[in-house]
Amino acid sequence: MWGTAGILYNRNFITPDEAGSWHCLWNSKNKGKILMKDSYRDAYGTAIIYAHARQLADGTVTVEQLMNDNSPEAIALAEKYLKAMKPNISGWEADFGKEMMTKNKTWLNLTWSGDAVWAIDEAEAVGVDLAYEVPREGSNIWYDGWVIPKSQGCPLLHQLSLPTRHRPAQYGRHRLRQRRCHPRNHGSQTGHRHRDAFRPQLLLR
Repeated sequence: MWGTAGILYNRNFITPDEAGSWHCLWNSKNKGKILMKDSYRDAYGTAIIYAHARQLADGTVTVEQLMNDNSPEAIALAEKYLKAMKPNISGWEADFGKEMMTKNKTWLNLTWSGDAVWAIDEAEAVGVDLAYEVPREGSNIWYDGWVIPKSQGCPLLHQLSLPTRHRPAQYGRHRLRQRRCHPRNHGSQTGHRHRDAFRPQLLLR
């Protein structure tokens, strides 16, 4: 399975256009209403991509190049941007962010697309209006793999169970949900080419 890192947001407080740029995490109007992922790759990627927003728009650099740049200069730049963001952050999380969003406790959460789908469904049941955007500047892609240890007592049983986890029917509703959260997900638009490369509707095919 694979997906994207993006912005889960509360539509009562944040517009799709605001969530459509990483700038929302640096916007002081959202101070104290942002949860960040306690994940090196996602935090680093967010900062380094936002720092190069103009170059990405001009096409002089790619998201792939930025995400794989571990030079001292790139690390220093990401550190600078993360420190500038720090006053806006209410907390760093690895898992509880999606639940906080469903409880209307915060407005923005840097999260993974799979968690965003779960949160959107849960929030709808309690009347909280959440949506998910992959910012136009670009984003990180995540991958999940399945491993059966050699020491497993009954590997055949696990091999038989894996296909059921990946049947298209299991994910059809979630794919539709992702598309509904992205009214602009059909075709490229000028200035949005980097975001188009990481469209959530491509997940779990």
